[in-house]
Amino acid sequence: MDSIVKRQWDWGENEIHMNFVAKELAKLAKYHTMFRKATSEEDLKKSSDMIMITDKGEFGIGIRFRQAKYKYRDLTIRAELNSGAKTEYQKLKDGMCDVYFYGWETINGTDYAVIDIRKMRSGGILDKPDGTRENIGSSYTTNTRFHYWSIKTLMDNDCVIHYSG
Repeated sequence: MDSIVKRQWDWGENEIHMNFVAKELAKLAKYHTMFRKATSEEDLKKSSDMIMITDKGEFGIGIRFRQAKYKYRDLTIRAELNSGAKTEYQKLKDGMCDVYFYGWETINGTDYAVIDIRKMRSGGILDKPDGTRENIGSSYTTNTRFHYWSIKTLMDNDCVIHYSG
């Protein structure tokens, strides 16, 4: 794994973040809930970083944290890679992952939204991003595109399970 990609991966999926997500989701759960870290296959092929196990079944949870240096407060999903590899967006459109936990670091801690990806798919919201951003010349991934949806758009379409901001 490229060292820059590894740093991004390590920052986003560290144990502190995973424990925070499990704790916050457990508070919101209506059923007895357990969590486990996703297997490599669930992570790479199904866009799930954590699996939530309830009396109602297992649910794939995608987890993303945005560092405080980024100004955008929205759901941003990589939609296109220069390499042509399958992106997170394509996996979500294919039915992978049930819920996203999207966190934003702040001076005072972390704000977050729990987003129902199933509702985004079934309501056609996943097909209608608010916009697309390009990441040109980045040392992390060159010439990539990201689709984004504002929290307002997601709330207006009943796709937000919880918002702490």
